[in-house]
Amino acid sequence: MSMADFKDYYENHHSVRGRRNFPGMASYKRQYLTPVGTDAEPPFDVVTETGFATEEDYQRAIAHFASDPAEMEAHFRDEENLFDRSTILTFLVDECRTEL
Repeated sequence: MSMADFKDYYENHHSVRGRRNFPGMASYKRQYLTPVGTDAEPPFDVVTETGFATEEDYQRAIAHFASDPAEMEAHFRDEENLFDRSTILTFLVDECRTEL
């Protein structure tokens, strides 16, 4: 799939499913990668970041997602249209910022 098709599908289909399946997100970003100064292919095409105002909001979103096994399975099947699911990595992040 071309990067343009990948981005179009993610933005117009999969991200819609994500917003519906994980209510209460404070932010939802997709950052698409473009190599600079190299012809090398990056090991992935996008970094997706979801943010929640509180740990409780995150836990509610996860519980909501898990509450509908059919929709959860449909979400995972839709991921297969975009990703090699065996390579998806998920992290909790403790963000520290320096104001400039």
